[in-house]
Amino acid sequence: MGTQFPGLSLPIVQIRSFFDIQKDLSAIDTINNNLKKLESLRQEELDRHQAKLDELQRELEHFESSIEELKNNQKSKEVKEELLKVEDLVFTIAKHLTSLNMELNALKLKYNQDLVKLENLQNQLAELEQHSIETDANKNVSERSKALKLKLYESLGLKLDFNSKQVLVLNKKSQKTNVLNLDQGYDEMFISEYIWDNI
Repeated sequence: MGTQFPGLSLPIVQIRSFFDIQKDLSAIDTINNNLKKLESLRQEELDRHQAKLDELQRELEHFESSIEELKNNQKSKEVKEELLKVEDLVFTIAKHLTSLNMELNALKLKYNQDLVKLENLQNQLAELEQHSIETDANKNVSERSKALKLKLYESLGLKLDFNSKQVLVLNKKSQKTNVLNLDQGYDEMFISEYIWDNI
């Protein structure tokens, strides 16, 4: 889904001179805080799935124990019927347990991938912040500056159309796409807050 932008292939050390200092620091802090919130929410989701997995495992062990007890009792019709019910229930729980375990493994894999992405983004943000401190605060903001910052957002799932100067923001909860026109003179702080409010 990546969109090619002119000038984005340049090394970051050659692009540093395009950034507005005063606004960059606030934008970087906003991005960093939201990345940390995303990491926290993903960890909570993994913990919930792990707790459910442990609970189902305990239930499975309980029913397996019940089956063994029933097998050792008198082989009456009532016992056999109860045994069949318990075995069906064990099968259902085991099936659910397998499905949940696969889902948990997929979440762990995605979580690890997100951690790598987060680390890369934080490294880039650290470079931008360091450069912002060292650079003259009176330099003008150029189109390349905006393009590089928007490239960071694109790695989080945004779709950019630099030719028409638009950014498409998909709200994952509502499954709706919001369009932000970049040629209306918005500053970086507004763009950053708009994207994080609608992502």
